[in-house]
Amino acid sequence: MEEYKILIVEDIKAAHLLYEQALTNYNDNYSVKCIDRGKEALKELKYKKYNLIILDIDLPDIRGEEVLEKIREMGVNTPVLILTAFGQKSLVINVTEFGIHDYLLKPLDLDVLRDRVNEILLGNKKIVIKGKKSKSIPEIINHKEVEIDEDKKYLWKKKVKCPVCNHEFETYNYKNKSQVLIEKESDFHEVFEKIDPIMYDVYVCTNCYYAEVFQDFEKLSSENIKRISSEKRQTLSNFKEKRSIEDAIESFNLAIETNDLYEKVNESHLANLFLKKAWLYRNLKDYPREKENMQKALELYEKKYLTAKSINGMLSENGLAYLIAELSRRVGDYQKAHNYFKKVLNDKNIKDEKYIYNLAKKQIENLKEEESK
Repeated sequence: MEEYKILIVEDIKAAHLLYEQALTNYNDNYSVKCIDRGKEALKELKYKKYNLIILDIDLPDIRGEEVLEKIREMGVNTPVLILTAFGQKSLVINVTEFGIHDYLLKPLDLDVLRDRVNEILLGNKKIVIKGKKSKSIPEIINHKEVEIDEDKKYLWKKKVKCPVCNHEFETYNYKNKSQVLIEKESDFHEVFEKIDPIMYDVYVCTNCYYAEVFQDFEKLSSENIKRISSEKRQTLSNFKEKRSIEDAIESFNLAIETNDLYEKVNESHLANLFLKKAWLYRNLKDYPREKENMQKALELYEKKYLTAKSINGMLSENGLAYLIAELSRRVGDYQKAHNYFKKVLNDKNIKDEKYIYNLAKKQIENLKEEESK
């Protein structure tokens, strides 16, 4: 049988093996090569022919749009399957002018990836998205977003009763441990293979819009119930349906609004809400808002560090110092980042915390590179 050569251009190296196994285990005739840089992909395509290119938009050296444009300028008419985060449809429209076969939203459903690749390679994928810079006649299509299967292994509905207004409603829940972890980023953000669990961390009452992380949703004192009941919250989001990333951000906004009403504010808990909201903005590539929320989280974490030196027992003193350093680096406060990284590396017991030690050592080197630029 014919061998199908597939080039995957994706910067997350942990995803390479995941995608390769998903495809080659499905079809022995698939030959997969993975590359993590756009410029390297262009060199590869100068000398080798492939049956399909799977191209991520968010590459570290040059953007996927530029890679696609240069591929077409080289006269390479290989089918291209675009990978993009959370339905950035306006971005997808920009790349269609150079001709793509389809696009998939990240995080990828591996079953859907296999199906799309199979359809394209066997010629069963009749829809080709084309635009003004494609030599073929343009076609207009209605492309549906990839839907998450309501597989109880990952995502299912759960009945919850609001402690504030006693309204009973259904909300989506997830099993974190059943998911494939692709990457854990340097600020502890975990990237999963199927769905983003952060989108479902907060339960929102569909009647009074009381919102809180699912672990603490029903843990309200009578005093806090009175405070929350006396204040009206409003939202345009519909939490009766599965959440979009914008709905997820709104759920965190409501949770932050709720926490501001508590009799005693827990700085670390509020900081966690701001940080997770920042991660959602990262998924949208909205870096100004990501930075804004990281800055708010940073202020609260530092306040907690200077008093209790812990985050609800989840991080040690060194873990919290590292997180403050890393967030400082990301928002551009290099002096503060340097000071806190040094606190971590100079601690006499830090080598007992090998994970934090190795992270701090690596990130202080990255800090030096950024400062030199």
